Amino acid sequence: MHIRKGIFLALFINTMVTYAVISDNSKPIVITSDSLQGDLTQHVAIFQGRVAAIQGTRELHSDVGYVYFNEQGQVNQIKATGTPAKTTEILDSQGNRVYGQALTIEYFPLKDFIQYEEEAMLEEHGNIFKGNLITYNIANQIVASPETKSNTGAATIILPPSTLIKS
Repeated sequence: MHIRKGIFLALFINTMVTYAVISDNSKPIVITSDSLQGDLTQHVAIFQGRVAAIQGTRELHSDVGYVYFNEQGQVNQIKATGTPAKTTEILDSQGNRVYGQALTIEYFPLKDFIQYEEEAMLEEHGNIFKGNLITYNIANQIVASPETKSNTGAATIILPPSTLIKS
């Protein structure tokens, strides 16, 4: 009986995880700002002042945004800087959200991947992750703070207190 409950729970959680990811990936990315400068030969657009990039439930807000396109015209990277730049996304049908912020955020829409650099913070389901570099795999909801040449500082996680289950 416990195995069936575990399988049901795993399938239920997997369904929740893919809720926003599937619907958001099929949405266009709409970017607004105070000003825009594009260089079509370099496949880049620079947005400045109150930048907002929205794709379904995903939102990225920053002071400056750089949008990079591949040869097919697809957005393959959005680099945002701010004091701090911020992201949010709805995770599931219950409206739970993930929040992130850093001085620099790089979003790779074709890879379902976000990287937070410098004074980075990510909050998911009440857990708070802090570090100089935080990576987030959107599709699998995997958070990491990998050690690199530029990221040798401490990574911190703050877990909410557990509540007792009364029988």
